[in-house]
Amino acid sequence: MLMGYHQMQQNPNLTSEYFESLLKAFEANLGVGILRLPGGEKTRQEQPTESDSKTKTIDVWWLYDDGGLTLLIPYLIHTRKEYSKCKLRVFALAEGEEGSDAVQRRQNLLSLLQKFRIDASDVIIIPSI
Repeated sequence: MLMGYHQMQQNPNLTSEYFESLLKAFEANLGVGILRLPGGEKTRQEQPTESDSKTKTIDVWWLYDDGGLTLLIPYLIHTRKEYSKCKLRVFALAEGEEGSDAVQRRQNLLSLLQKFRIDASDVIIIPSI
């Protein structure tokens, strides 16, 4: 499921509906993508320039193995001319509580990215919450 980024200050009445939609998607084991544009809806018609894309970052949150769709969509965006210079960062959750698990998880994710031929600028493992 792909959703737009909700800015709570713009419409606080829709906040509960927004998070309810997210919760239902997670309960249904759907993959969720959230698209956030810097200027909100006003910038949808504007195309980024190549100089803009050098400073931009595409963040991917890999919460669980969903077959690669979570990585495929940002990768396809990254292959477009307008976004080709953007950095691609991958965040993942550590599965265990020990630090060695985070190191192993990072190595596994780097190996997976290499198999998919995805050049990520950074792979960051977030400790268990």
